[in-house]
Amino acid sequence: MELVDRFRGSLLGLAIGDALGHPTEFIASVDRIRAKYGPDGIRAFADSGSHPAGTFTDDTQMTIAVTRALIMAGKQSL
Repeated sequence: MELVDRFRGSLLGLAIGDALGHPTEFIASVDRIRAKYGPDGIRAFADSGSHPAGTFTDDTQMTIAVTRALIMAGKQSL
């Protein structure tokens, strides 16, 4: 597996985890998450307010922006 594929997989995993956890982002405690989603917590994509299930957050968008900036910086001479 090439290094670029590993980076892509890492970014994809980050986006999936972010989308999975998005509905719990502002829930104050694990106990409240378990009360809402069951003892195992959230196990599938879920709606989050006005956001449909599977929506990732600005955290993923910022990670992608930083990644692009690092790629571009690597192509520049210092």
